[in-house]
Amino acid sequence: MFKNIIKDFLLKEPEVINEKLEDSWDGKEVSDRLIYKSPIPLNPEQLKILQALQSDKCKYVVVEGPPGTGKSHTISAIAFDYILNDKSILILSDTREALDVVENKIDDTLNKVRGKNQLQNPILRLGKMGNTYNKILAKSSMDNIRTFHRAQKKHIDEVNKEITKISLEKI
Repeated sequence: MFKNIIKDFLLKEPEVINEKLEDSWDGKEVSDRLIYKSPIPLNPEQLKILQALQSDKCKYVVVEGPPGTGKSHTISAIAFDYILNDKSILILSDTREALDVVENKIDDTLNKVRGKNQLQNPILRLGKMGNTYNKILAKSSMDNIRTFHRAQKKHIDEVNKEITKISLEKI
């Protein structure tokens, strides 16, 4: 599968959907532009990127810009969007520091949601530094995740009602 992704990326000319995305964004109601289920706050440009990823024609997104412009925040938002929709995501970078920032942002947010339940986050980090493969697959980590998941399943309806309530209050 990975070979096909690389081959597709390198050999096929990607379809640019920026104009269609802008037209779609302009046609949205203000409330649809402001309300989005995400554990982190998002600006309009970040919301547009998430909207682009929902398009069948969008295969790749490049997030680039100078330091401090929200790249790591945007990538974290994409990761959360995929997590919340039961999808997997692969995040690549040529610098360890960039991956550290995204991983820390995801860890911090997940830890806030979990409260005092400290679990190994399901981020598979490969490479020379920061390898989490053994931590994720450790029996104790898997047992903690199963226990936490069973406990949280009981409260999912309450959580969804709270999210809806908060969303409606922002309108």
